[in-house]
Amino acid sequence: MQPLLRFYLDGPTSFHDETVLYMQSGATNNFDIEYDAIKMAGQDPSSPLIRFDNGTNEFQINGIDYSTSSFSMPLNHYWPYRNLYH
Repeated sequence: MQPLLRFYLDGPTSFHDETVLYMQSGATNNFDIEYDAIKMAGQDPSSPLIRFDNGTNEFQINGIDYSTSSFSMPLNHYWPYRNLYH
């Protein structure tokens, strides 16, 4: 089993989004077609979004190599609801 972190963002109704960071031998901090998935937003503008962003790509799923001694990448979100948190 690979170590992973799963981040969730739930809206006030049935909206739900998530992003995953996991350890994968051979992965890089850039987009790896074998290990990563690009974030694709839904069509509803009131749906919350959460994703990793390396400045070039927005990731739904991002694999990083085990040999990475230090890792940093912004975890961005879009939350269209004022004063409402879950």
